[in-house]
Amino acid sequence: MDRYDEYRKRAQEAQEMADRTRNQADKASWLRIAERWLQMLPKPKPSAEHRFAAQVKAHRTGQDDSQSSH
Repeated sequence: MDRYDEYRKRAQEAQEMADRTRNQADKASWLRIAERWLQMLPKPKPSAEHRFAAQVKAHRTGQDDSQSSH
């Protein structure tokens, strides 16, 4: 098992503990623990399409796109 599988397993265990507890403070603590395990997973790299869309958005004039043909 690689470390990322381990992180997912630990997050799942914390989620299960949150689901089982009736105490709201304990539930919130378990959910924070689960979230922290998940935050340790690497973030997926944006696709070329996503990067292009971000570039277009960054360089826009703020005007709406024309819906009519010319």
